Amino acid sequence: MPKKPIAEVAYPEIPFDLAKGENLLKDAIRQFFGSIVQARKSIPKEHQTLPENIAIKAAAGLGKTSQVISELCVGQVKYQQAVHVEYYVPTHKLSSQLVGDLKAEYQIHAQRIAREERPSINVSAVKGRQQNSEDGIPLCNKAEQVTQLTSIGHPIASRLCKDKNSKCEYYTSCGYQKQFNPQVVNTRGTTLPAVTVMTHQQLFLERHSFLPKPDFIVVDESFYQAGVEKIEIGQEVINLITSEGKPSNVIKALREFILDRKPLLKSFRDLDVCRDDLLEEAKRHSFRELNGITPEQTGQEQNKYLSSAPKYLKFDYILIALADELGTYERNDSYLLSVGRDKRNNTELTFMKRKEINVPNGVPILFIDADLNEEVIKLFRPDTKVITIPVERLATVHQFDKTLSNYSRQKDSEVSEQIHTFLDFFKHDKNTLIVTTKQLRNELTDETDEQIKSTGLYGNASINHYGNLRGLNDFSDFKTVIVLDRSQPNNQQLEQNAKALWFDKASISTLTDTNYPRQQRSLRMKDGSNQAVAVSYHPDRYVQILLEISREAEITQALDRLRLLRGNKDRQVFIATSIPVDVTVDYLWDWRLFHRLLKLLEQSEVLPLHPEHFLKIFTDDSVKTKRGAQDLIKNLNNTLPLIRILIRNYVLFEYKHVDSRKSARALIASSAAKPKETLEKSIGVEVKSIKLIE
Repeated sequence: MPKKPIAEVAYPEIPFDLAKGENLLKDAIRQFFGSIVQARKSIPKEHQTLPENIAIKAAAGLGKTSQVISELCVGQVKYQQAVHVEYYVPTHKLSSQLVGDLKAEYQIHAQRIAREERPSINVSAVKGRQQNSEDGIPLCNKAEQVTQLTSIGHPIASRLCKDKNSKCEYYTSCGYQKQFNPQVVNTRGTTLPAVTVMTHQQLFLERHSFLPKPDFIVVDESFYQAGVEKIEIGQEVINLITSEGKPSNVIKALREFILDRKPLLKSFRDLDVCRDDLLEEAKRHSFRELNGITPEQTGQEQNKYLSSAPKYLKFDYILIALADELGTYERNDSYLLSVGRDKRNNTELTFMKRKEINVPNGVPILFIDADLNEEVIKLFRPDTKVITIPVERLATVHQFDKTLSNYSRQKDSEVSEQIHTFLDFFKHDKNTLIVTTKQLRNELTDETDEQIKSTGLYGNASINHYGNLRGLNDFSDFKTVIVLDRSQPNNQQLEQNAKALWFDKASISTLTDTNYPRQQRSLRMKDGSNQAVAVSYHPDRYVQILLEISREAEITQALDRLRLLRGNKDRQVFIATSIPVDVTVDYLWDWRLFHRLLKLLEQSEVLPLHPEHFLKIFTDDSVKTKRGAQDLIKNLNNTLPLIRILIRNYVLFEYKHVDSRKSARALIASSAAKPKETLEKSIGVEVKSIKLIE
């Protein structure tokens, strides 16, 4: 009868092998792309039924992006369709990389098909107004005004670019505007296929009217962070609320919220504030002073208005959002507006709210992301089909329990010594990647925040930090990856993020304490055993989702820099945190016990794994009796395989002494020229026989 699990397995799903994972990935992507192209080719547009949105979750290294690029190019060439695709990636750097990859891949497929006119594709990356073109020329001639309007939370296009009556003097020659004309016509008058590459931020911005409706959209990697609007409300607004001489009931309620921390929505109701009252208050604080700005004005003329504009960062917009919240939900606390303290202990107001994806209706979306969460995806697109493709990583995985999870807060000197001792085993290996928190990286390398750009060095090993790894492919040939500690945001921050994301979906529970509670969760072990570890967690499942995206997902991102899905199992993974992640663990080690063993080896050339012989060499406050020595040795035996992996200057022997028929074992320094004599001298007993354990 199988043993009853002592704790829930954090990631119970058994991964596929690489071949099956690749086939499932290809099938999913081909189904999405093929159905669109085939429908456009064979069915009149008015009768087309577009495919559903699809989200694919698969580990980094399976080839999600390259497969999408390949199938996109295959479809464009094979079906000779003028398909317009919008492709969204996290950063401008990745968008430039994608443009090059798309062009190269398209030509590969185009050359396989003999045609009178070789097909081509128009690929463009859209940059922001404040960026430069590839030639170093500013895309927008009014970048200064763009910055000013952005700082006070005002829309750009209608004020600076074009409205119903006028347009900017640079509009027709504007480098920024030219990016939004992806359709190109060839010599035959045929419209060529086009791919417009943009960043995740642009998924949520006001859509340009001149941007054509795409046939479909691809969203690559995690995007939800771009879908949360965050406004740090300036001191001008706080002063307005707290010092207005004859405040309205709206302002009174906001004042109680700021000064007395009273629940905001309850205060509105207690003061008989209704939705219409908030809307009226919003009108009082609209951007009336900006009404004089028109696109046709020069930058100098616009600066005159901007210099006198109030710094009420979207205060009217925030009041309108609060009106909707008050009129819709019965809760006492606002999920959109929070009050706290900044680093200087000044009062701080923060507005956060989920934004909606701003793309044309009826356009199917393909999401691809290693860290994809179904509940987050369905916040933005409820009708999305989620496909999960778990694939086994090819590496020997070592995980540590009882580790340094509190190090960043405690700055424990003993733990600091342990970290350096552990890394000393690897720091001379240029094929090792170390990933840790930014704080710990700084301490290990003496870098400052200003100095950190990308990957640094710890000895000969490479070192990087959580949040700085996505898109890095520099470590695919490395042999070892080490993760130290974990990135764990404070619970208040995550709670507010959850409220912003699920403000219209759920009730979010919060912790009264700044510390997370702990629970037992089991690792997915190679041998099928149930190995439970204590893990910090949040009782609210929505906050827990964000915690795992910030913590667990960052660990797997670190591991997957080595592209562990491919190759053989000669890579070594060391996870120096007890946090379970979606990998199969070969060995679970006790961090403290491992370092205790190292301390013992520092004291003697011999470490006998025999209680009586052990006590002849070692005594301390924790081990004084034979029973204590037996217990310690039992645990040390479990750690020996790791010693043999990492430490080359100690060798394991089996020996028999004159007083016993049973064999015992001992670690003996490899520098000992005569192991038998060295052992006898240490334990004070004649050794009858000794042999090396390979």
